[in-house]
Amino acid sequence: MVKEKINFKVEQASINITNNQVDSIRFKNTNKTGFRVYDNNLIGVSGIVGEYNEDEMFNKAIDNLNNKIEYKASPEKNKKEKIKLINIKETDTQFLENIKSLVEKLHNKYPDIIFSNKVNLSKKTYSIKNDAGLDYEYSDGYYSFSILFKEKTSTNLMDMAFEGISRNYDEKKIIEDISEMIDNYKIKKDIEVGTYPIIIDFRYFSNYILSNTMATLVMSKASLFSNKIGQKVFSDNVTIIDDRNPQTAICSPFFDMEGVVNENYQFKLVDRGVFTTPTVSKKEAITYNLPLTGSAYSTYDSVPRCTPDNLVVLKSDKTLKELLNGEKGIYVVFASGGDFTQSGDYASPVQLAYLVEDGKITGRLDNLTITGNIFDMFGKNFIGRCKDSMFQYSDVCPLVIKMNVIK
Repeated sequence: MVKEKINFKVEQASINITNNQVDSIRFKNTNKTGFRVYDNNLIGVSGIVGEYNEDEMFNKAIDNLNNKIEYKASPEKNKKEKIKLINIKETDTQFLENIKSLVEKLHNKYPDIIFSNKVNLSKKTYSIKNDAGLDYEYSDGYYSFSILFKEKTSTNLMDMAFEGISRNYDEKKIIEDISEMIDNYKIKKDIEVGTYPIIIDFRYFSNYILSNTMATLVMSKASLFSNKIGQKVFSDNVTIIDDRNPQTAICSPFFDMEGVVNENYQFKLVDRGVFTTPTVSKKEAITYNLPLTGSAYSTYDSVPRCTPDNLVVLKSDKTLKELLNGEKGIYVVFASGGDFTQSGDYASPVQLAYLVEDGKITGRLDNLTITGNIFDMFGKNFIGRCKDSMFQYSDVCPLVIKMNVIK
């Protein structure tokens, strides 16, 4: 029998902004611990929030072996690594004062704009340890911004949104980014119906691609990528990885929830357009005789299952300006309500978009709709992923894809 313990610890200060003022700060400290036992190809799991008696919790997990949950894989053993990336020295009081200063400066600069929503400062620690010699721990700290803003004369719930995640706080860059959004929002631009380079975050497509690459769907012929393992499905310029590299992935542990670590902390799901292999936890790897992909996820009190953590497209070696190559582009800031059909056709209304000329935002466009097919979007119509970000504070480097634009 092997005994294993996983732990998720979160310390978070969350500041609420209402009507141009910081009106509250809320603190959340959670400590969730899971206990697993492996015996005779079975797994038993128990979990608790807060303090615990370790012997009691492992005994509960042992009792849960009676549920006969099959787990034929061997747990990881004799592996140790600890990565600590929490470099935030700021106290909660300093954090509060910094955000008060930020909101005050934004309000003074734009008295006709109402700012609201939240800013969080989070510190998280993930660990997985067992009595077979596995001992992994990862900790990270970061700021996450979700600031909504609207013109006072507007009837909308919101007109714009600034979102960003970073391990560092930089008031100057944040104000400059928000200023660029507001200043260009006030400049109305128009564009004809047609096909344009769309500048867009991969998150709008990643869940769809992810779901279609999971082994249970691929091997049961229920995926777009069924019968395409090892075949070219996208452009040569498309390499999609599950990124757990601590240097590039913020608050994503370098190990999956079965303790699997990929080479260089990354797994290539699509390699230069070729679909390499379905994503798996250990269970699917055994069931379908597939290589491990380090894609297991679990809550503190559940059995691991397949869910890759941080799917990204590798950057090109070109800037946005170079990728556009003189063409006008459309930068999608906010698109809600989009969806894919079973054949991979995509359509989404875009509630906020900016016109991009010569690589720079030049004004706001009216509401529009973008359409395309997944195989075209990441095939013949895929231009690349920028090596640079649209803004200074956020390090999100968007994709550039030719798509149809209708109104």
